[in-house]
Amino acid sequence: MRFQAVILAAALASCVRASSAFPQGMCSPGTGPADAVGVVRERSSLPTGFGLGASLEPQLTDSVVAMSTLHIASPINAEVPLFEFYSVAPVAFQLNRNRLMGQSARVDNESEWLVAFDCQTDKAFLLEGSSDPVAAFNSLIQRIGLSVTTPQNALDVFDFFLTVAYGQRFRSQVVGDDMHLESVALEDFRSRLPERRRRAAFDAWWSRLSPATKKGVAAPLARPMKGGFSVRYFFYSQGTVWRRTAAVTADGAVSEASPQVIDGLARSTAAESQAQFAFLWSARTSLADLVN
Repeated sequence: MRFQAVILAAALASCVRASSAFPQGMCSPGTGPADAVGVVRERSSLPTGFGLGASLEPQLTDSVVAMSTLHIASPINAEVPLFEFYSVAPVAFQLNRNRLMGQSARVDNESEWLVAFDCQTDKAFLLEGSSDPVAAFNSLIQRIGLSVTTPQNALDVFDFFLTVAYGQRFRSQVVGDDMHLESVALEDFRSRLPERRRRAAFDAWWSRLSPATKKGVAAPLARPMKGGFSVRYFFYSQGTVWRRTAAVTADGAVSEASPQVIDGLARSTAAESQAQFAFLWSARTSLADLVN
């Protein structure tokens, strides 16, 4: 998210240096890539033989350490919670050394999962891609032990929430101003429509957006509220601009209100907005027409 490009850099600068400070395999041998794939298979309904691969995401370990030391005046030598994060995604080919063991044809190229392992307890958390990523995130955040005392703390936690609970694709659709909205929408129209139609379709859509919408879109904003902070944000999805409010408690737990359509192709009531958002979310995470 370009308006939060330096979200945790200040904390990291004083206590840890980049992801190279954390070697691979910090947790026990039972928390590696194969184990992350096993968590996804166990907790989701995937066809037999559906190929999956996992890769370590050390920058998310950095984020946990940075957030957990924000309230410590002198973090050097402080004990910090350690987690390993693995992104899991479909793979086209299943290999055993140089032998092809299987092949999958996947039509849903947006299916991804994120698995976190608590290095102290080996407990696994299925975050992005789970049936309830918000609840999974809050279980994880309780183990980290945060103290959210400022609006910037709340924005840091919220950005981490978007990354691990909803995933980078959704996070990239959270927009900070009209130019950001325009660029995200342009990429969406470019990827979804044939070349001969995309420019005209986008220009027509952009011209129909109200000046109030273009002016009103803004970066996530945190305000104090009882027990924590509220965070208002805007996001774009398939021709529609949405607004949503999240609550971040003093210990870092997150809850969200129903999203509201602001403008675009799907102007509607609050009930219709929630139904449309649920449909978009289910479509994003669906897997169908797989050939093993």
